Amino acid sequence: MSPPTETMQQSTTKRKAFIAGFPEGVRPAKRRAAKACQTCRSRKVRCDVVDSGPPCNNCRLDRLQCIVSDSRRKRKPRSCSLDEQSQSPVSSNAESDAGDVNSNMNIKSIDWIPSSDYADRVFCTPSAGNSFELQLDRHVPHMLYRMQGRRLNHEERIRRISSDTAQATHHICDLLNANPNQQINKRTSAEKYQQCIEVLQQLHDIYASAASATSFLQKAMRSPNLATNLSLQSSNPKITRTKNTSATVLTPPPDTDESATFSHSSMPSKYLRSMGQYSPPASDGSDECASFSAMMPPDHTSNTIIGDVDLDHDFDTLFNLDADMDFWAAEDESKSSSFGPNPNDPHHGAEWTPFTPWNTSWEPAWLSCAQSSPHNGPRLRKLARQLPLDPTGVTTITSPTNVTIRYKEPGKAGVCETTPGVDSYSGFIDLAPDVHAFFWFFESRRDPANDPITLWLNGGPGSDSLIGLFQELGPCNVTEDLQTQLNPYAWNEVSNMLFLSQPVGVGFSYAETEPGSLNNFTGVFQNASVGGVAGRYPVIDATEVDTTELAAIAAWEILQGFYSALPQLDSEVQSKQFNLWTESYGGHYGPTFYRYFYEQNEAIANGSTPGKYFTFNTLGLINALIDEAIQVPFYPIFANNNTYGIKAINDTVYNYMNFACYMINGCLDQLRYCKLTNRTSLTDQAICSEAQSMCRDNVEGPYYSYGDRGVYDIRHPYDDPTPPDYFQEFLNLASTQEAIGVNTNYTQYSNNEIYYAFQQTGDFVYPIFLEDLQVLLDSPVRIALIYGDADYICNWFGGEAVSLAANFSGAEEFRAAGYTPMIVDGVEYGETREYGNFSFTRVYEAGHEVPYYQPLASLALFNRTINMFDIATGELKITEDYATNGTARATHTEPFVPLPSSTTSTL
Repeated sequence: MSPPTETMQQSTTKRKAFIAGFPEGVRPAKRRAAKACQTCRSRKVRCDVVDSGPPCNNCRLDRLQCIVSDSRRKRKPRSCSLDEQSQSPVSSNAESDAGDVNSNMNIKSIDWIPSSDYADRVFCTPSAGNSFELQLDRHVPHMLYRMQGRRLNHEERIRRISSDTAQATHHICDLLNANPNQQINKRTSAEKYQQCIEVLQQLHDIYASAASATSFLQKAMRSPNLATNLSLQSSNPKITRTKNTSATVLTPPPDTDESATFSHSSMPSKYLRSMGQYSPPASDGSDECASFSAMMPPDHTSNTIIGDVDLDHDFDTLFNLDADMDFWAAEDESKSSSFGPNPNDPHHGAEWTPFTPWNTSWEPAWLSCAQSSPHNGPRLRKLARQLPLDPTGVTTITSPTNVTIRYKEPGKAGVCETTPGVDSYSGFIDLAPDVHAFFWFFESRRDPANDPITLWLNGGPGSDSLIGLFQELGPCNVTEDLQTQLNPYAWNEVSNMLFLSQPVGVGFSYAETEPGSLNNFTGVFQNASVGGVAGRYPVIDATEVDTTELAAIAAWEILQGFYSALPQLDSEVQSKQFNLWTESYGGHYGPTFYRYFYEQNEAIANGSTPGKYFTFNTLGLINALIDEAIQVPFYPIFANNNTYGIKAINDTVYNYMNFACYMINGCLDQLRYCKLTNRTSLTDQAICSEAQSMCRDNVEGPYYSYGDRGVYDIRHPYDDPTPPDYFQEFLNLASTQEAIGVNTNYTQYSNNEIYYAFQQTGDFVYPIFLEDLQVLLDSPVRIALIYGDADYICNWFGGEAVSLAANFSGAEEFRAAGYTPMIVDGVEYGETREYGNFSFTRVYEAGHEVPYYQPLASLALFNRTINMFDIATGELKITEDYATNGTARATHTEPFVPLPSSTTSTL
């Protein structure tokens, strides 16, 4: 290969000098010498010895003791794709004189760590000879490097670009390239689980490979910028949690290098943020923070604080990537064993606690913002399970597009919508032999011919939209005696409403059905030979639809099938206006579904694809999880200091949650690692799945273990039964199943297999949903974000941050608009910021399911949005430049709410 040009050499020198912190782009010229540093050899990295002699560049930048000797190994070629200012491809026959490996060498560090801000952007590609290309906007995180010297080699982040290049021998790129054929297509669920277990074990090894990261954590905790109650205590080789009858003893890793120490004196304060004083992100959503990996918080009822953890020895604690087991450890063995459900789990339902199949441990399934309805509801009496009979009197129609719909009219049997003259239809849209989607359609009580059609979706993933129907905004509610009563604030007062159970496998939707039962612990179907016959249940391959993007495609096909048959189903409905409203994990579903629907609709309009054309009107997102990276920092903030004056966690837990969020390689860093993937391999998905676990377990999760407030309503106790979920048993009544035309048992709130499948792909934290929302904001669609201000799990602090972070043509004007009261019938129900087609509304005294808590205000919000009236008053038709006037911040506060007595049923 021809040598690099002089221009390239100068550019490279200046860039490396800037990275290393040298002024004016000046640094000593280096040469390929017949010498090599033994420290570099031990770390298996290429050594650059400068003309002026030792120390080598590696040691000088990383402040290590440098021992230079004659090189005894020829250089070896390596290849990697580097992100550089230049975009020109560069080839190299680079060789490495890494020297002999001495993995037992004692490496001493000198109190300084380069910032991750200086990290070059690296993206490794499969090796192809001796060439590499310069890539843009790709970065491999430094703490994913698995080094051989028993320490973190922070200098490995500083990538050198020249005719001779170096690459870490063991890091995430190796894992990405280790099995290029390990694609996700055409694999069974069991195969994917097994492969993910293997991948996650490799990830765990990478994360946990650098023992002296404990010293880095010590250094950070000694920083004066951190809260004083995190002061480091004297060494203590084990830690005991007082509430657990069996002490947890944490042992050091083998061959831990205890000589590595750091002081805070040279650590730039900009890389460490105060955990006691936190400022919300900038209005443009640009606030970024460092973070660190999982660490078990101490029991807040004991005298132990985070500083008591001996970070040199508590290696298992520091790198515990499955930390939720620590948080859910049984506090009372009489209440929870290590082999069963934990009553402290906020998602512990009346029948089971989900099982996460990443390892052999019992863990809670982290539904977080995803879950559309609480699992800590009342323990309902269990009706005797039965094998449902096939319904009678089912009508079958076939649309012009050959879609079959089987339906009944429940209202005529006195079920749910019994308003005279208002029809309803429920049944199945049969798209294929293995796709049977359950729907329930209600005519508008006002004007079914001309009112729009609104599709309502609950979240999950795996939560049924019948939750919204019966608990929130549908035509009826279910009473304690399992009867239905009309809801005067139902949204079909002003719109035709379509409730869809999706993806297939949720609720009554199915691919196939089979007699059997559900495992009481895992919630997974087991056939009759294993658990006997307790009913008939859906049987699916959850990996068929395991991302939001795939769910959008499936939902579009179902929607097209419904619209194609609508003239035969209900000829009175003529409107082409379409709305999509959703909540919770609908913050993923809503933007991606609506964007995909919109693009497909445009293709229908221009004739490039067949289908039924709609007029897209509004998208509504209620207490939605839209962007994890923006919303997750507000969990500790909301739990500690909210507009109700409730401090739900103590200072130690609050500081821990912030610590786990912002420290290097913590929640936010791992979310950035996820952003670098494209989810084409199991490894990509595993990286995102691990990021999800890190954030759920350590930033969101401590509230559930150490707080005593409600998950979905912070004003209520943790075990609060609001809202009641009587509808579950109602849907398993034989009379109900006959009336709505089903022959399967209803499977609670969330299909666990679907949840696990989405969890496995890392869909929870994949950063595309805000991007989809931004695209829609520049289209002729009205978008409303609505948040109940008492919800913790998808709190309004995070929702507001998302609204301010969205970048679109009217973003600046939206951020400049002020909050103004939202008035309904003379009563102030909330505050709203609105510009043009975009609004953010905080609803007072409402939890996660806003329409349940504030039905009148929710109906008014919905009606004003779909009919293009202003949110604040409902009196003004909005225009492109309409903007609210008022305060820059939503300042309304409520008086402190003391905890009432628990009302949990023991049935």
